[in-house]
Amino acid sequence: MRRALRAAAAGFLAWAAGSACSAIAGFGDFHRDCPAGLTLALQNGRRFVISAPQNSSGSLYIQAARLNGTPIDIPMVTYQQIEAGGLLEFDMGPTPSAWGSAWRGTPLQP
Repeated sequence: MRRALRAAAAGFLAWAAGSACSAIAGFGDFHRDCPAGLTLALQNGRRFVISAPQNSSGSLYIQAARLNGTPIDIPMVTYQQIEAGGLLEFDMGPTPSAWGSAWRGTPLQP
């Protein structure tokens, strides 16, 4: 049951991000028609905020990311991280960067 809930939450996050932006691949690239932020109001009363204040048609690429102030270097967050609420921040820039490039899709442990 817990695995089904995780899958449903992951699907919802992808749907929410996709409905806010015309195209998004993981968290690899934001596109020029994406908003600078998105807030998910969770059923547990918490909020999960995705923020990219420098996002613009000239700054399409993620340069760095932080989850609750802690730098992250992989293009994913877990269901538990989303469920806990918090702030996912992206620093955007005009050119591709090495951010997230070392990640090779290592499976998560349950």
